[in-house]
Amino acid sequence: MGSESAVLRNLFSGPAGIWLLAAAIAQPIFAAGKLEAGVNAAEARERQALAQYQQAIQNAFQEVRSAILAQAKMRECFDAEERRVIALRQALQLARLRYDNGVASQLDVLDAERNLLNAEQNRADAQRAQRAAVADLFKALGGGWNG
Repeated sequence: MGSESAVLRNLFSGPAGIWLLAAAIAQPIFAAGKLEAGVNAAEARERQALAQYQQAIQNAFQEVRSAILAQAKMRECFDAEERRVIALRQALQLARLRYDNGVASQLDVLDAERNLLNAEQNRADAQRAQRAAVADLFKALGGGWNG
């Protein structure tokens, strides 16, 4: 037959209700440390992400700078090899002219031809390296290949 105690009936009214309300209000205050820790953790993650982003930007600029320098250096190498080929072509013409006039031997002509072929090979290698440097620069600038 259940009956209700008079003391229990007044549990949530009057002074007891005030304690209940005070406990409900105080709960977020006690959780403030947890909330602050969550905010601090989020701010730390934000700082870390910003640092990683800045490092990525610095790396990208460094890669572009290196690629530009490499491309310029390879272009200079190619230009030097091109000038060498031109000079050795002239040397070959002179060697042939001297041979035709009986001043030089066939060996001089063969040496000039060999030197020219080596220079042309070096020029081709320099051109390949210069084109690879251009491709590296393109890649460093964010380019991609479709294929």
